[in-house]
Amino acid sequence: QNVPAGAPAGTYTITAKVGSFPIASATDSFVFTKAAAKGGTAMAGGAWSDTWAESSTETIGGQALRFHLAANHPNPFDEATTITFDLPEARHVRLRVYNLLGQEVMRPVDGFHEAGRHRVRIEAERLGAGVYLYTLEAGDFRATRRMVRLR
Repeated sequence: QNVPAGAPAGTYTITAKVGSFPIASATDSFVFTKAAAKGGTAMAGGAWSDTWAESSTETIGGQALRFHLAANHPNPFDEATTITFDLPEARHVRLRVYNLLGQEVMRPVDGFHEAGRHRVRIEAERLGAGVYLYTLEAGDFRATRRMVRLR
């Protein structure tokens, strides 16, 4: 992760959680101190916390080394968004979208996919404004992320 140079000086904690949202099966964190900015414009605390770039998936010869579900882009979105996931090996994949009541509202992917990077475009015409969770299942891998439809 990158901390912007303009981020306020102070002590920060980065926490990583592993599990199936919303239950974390393992959690770890570390504390670090960021010195004052040298030049540039200071940002209000927290203004940058959700803007870190998604880390790229490690590859060998273009082949993903691990399962990965990226944050959808753009997020929040209006008309459409794209969800990207990486498979290190061919698998049956399910990508499901849920409302906050836990009801499945869309299943854009349910089938066999070869190893590699895959992109799925989600058209928002069937989704009302609000917060949704999307879950990717591929073998024993399961990951969930959040997306927001504006209108």
